[in-house]
Amino acid sequence: MAEYEFAFMPSEDRGFGGFRLAVTNRLTGATLPDGNPEISSSVGLEEDDGPRSSDGIGFSGYFGYEAATGSSRYLDKANNSNVFDASGAFLVSQPSFLRWILPMGAFSPDPESLTWSMANAFGQKTPEFYSVVMLDRPSDTLVRNTWTILGGSPTVEEDLPPSGVEQQTARLLLESDEPGDGSYLLVAEGPLTINYDDGKITGTFSLQPGTDSLAKPITVEIDADFNLSPVSFSTPPGQILGDITGVEGAGRIGGAFFGPYGREIAISVQFETSSGQSFYGDLEARRD
Repeated sequence: MAEYEFAFMPSEDRGFGGFRLAVTNRLTGATLPDGNPEISSSVGLEEDDGPRSSDGIGFSGYFGYEAATGSSRYLDKANNSNVFDASGAFLVSQPSFLRWILPMGAFSPDPESLTWSMANAFGQKTPEFYSVVMLDRPSDTLVRNTWTILGGSPTVEEDLPPSGVEQQTARLLLESDEPGDGSYLLVAEGPLTINYDDGKITGTFSLQPGTDSLAKPITVEIDADFNLSPVSFSTPPGQILGDITGVEGAGRIGGAFFGPYGREIAISVQFETSSGQSFYGDLEARRD
């Protein structure tokens, strides 16, 4: 059994790859009846066929943190670019997150920020082996462009169960910001089936509006593949790639197993309704 580091450890150096979800809010140039500017939201996984880098194996984003200096970097491995460099940033430290804030730049109307935090507790358990990094980057033409990275200590291929079928309790959360209408939030909990014989993950979720949400209930199905054999499966080792579908729309998912024996699952989700409304979010699962 390989050794797995805990994901959120602000007292120690940390570096991990992750899968990326980009949320972009653009000004349309129109004005809403209440006088606020109209915003068009879009969301998507960063690669055409899933969250992989240009080498087809590694995750797109890479987060690095040095505890001694409090510095941080987020790299876009697919494009070989340095997206965020926290040298000279103002560091805010809390028990559950670290946030770096860069001053306004020549091309940004607002400061950039990078936040590394524990993932949300689910089933009264805080994830041990994955956490969240969010990069918020404004520009002159965008209201906001945000990248979300779920990353940590993915399960190595040899430590996944070699065979069999199991169910894990999962939570699926989707949200969307629409012009002038407030927040749309959908939440569901239910069983996720992991078939280690076929390398498949499936589940059906009846999403319901959250508190004060304006969203309508929808039902979606998860159908994803994960890699147990480089010969038999096209999915790169350690990654989960698939589709989320329903009568109301469709989208893509991308994620990984985390921790020993695939104890935790974290997945980025992109979903677009037939009317063009974009939702983004995540699916989390773990053994009871």
